[in-house]
Amino acid sequence: MKLTKEKAEALVRNGINGKKMIDAKIRHSFAVAHAAKKIAEKCGFNGEEAYILGLVHDIGCHFNNGVQHPYNGYKLLKSLGYNKEAYVCLTHSFLHGDPNCTADGPIFKDGIVYPNYILPWEKEEESKEVLEFLKTHKYSVEEHIVNLCDLMCTDKIIGLDKRLIDLIAKKGAFSTTQKHIKAAKDLEKFFEQQMGCSMLELFPEIFENQKQPETYRAGMPQD
Repeated sequence: MKLTKEKAEALVRNGINGKKMIDAKIRHSFAVAHAAKKIAEKCGFNGEEAYILGLVHDIGCHFNNGVQHPYNGYKLLKSLGYNKEAYVCLTHSFLHGDPNCTADGPIFKDGIVYPNYILPWEKEEESKEVLEFLKTHKYSVEEHIVNLCDLMCTDKIIGLDKRLIDLIAKKGAFSTTQKHIKAAKDLEKFFEQQMGCSMLELFPEIFENQKQPETYRAGMPQD
């Protein structure tokens, strides 16, 4: 079953069974969706698919205040019959399928999954399921675009550099941070080459949006 734009928007806005993500996360989801659509269309890819995936990438944040939201979102969309769209819930937090290429630092080493916000670690079968998925899944170009846009947006588009600095300031720097930054910048460069223009040329609002301090903490529970 294919997830439509209208159904995706309703899922994000209205929540699931009385559970609903915070307003800032809803705005973040729409910011990512709009950015992903614009990049995809500029590159000649599927803009509507990128928009839908951008909308639902954080759908798991309807539960547990965002804790382990990738797996929760994946399970939710699978349960609703949206198997293909469910993939982005897992892929958006991990660049190139690397479980340690995240803004949250190393979460898997020597076969051990460490307590963290994004990978299920309390149940071994669930962590194994996610790690096996990341090892075997081939990212679609739209999933890569959502990876990038998730790192370009708070509840608005502020640009990759500003967002990465913001994340490091809030989450800290780890042994894997340099790898994560390089992977993100490589993604940005790739899509800029595909578009034939810079992200700032495509999104001139980045400059204006960078003037305001950001208090939204994407992907993390709110205090």
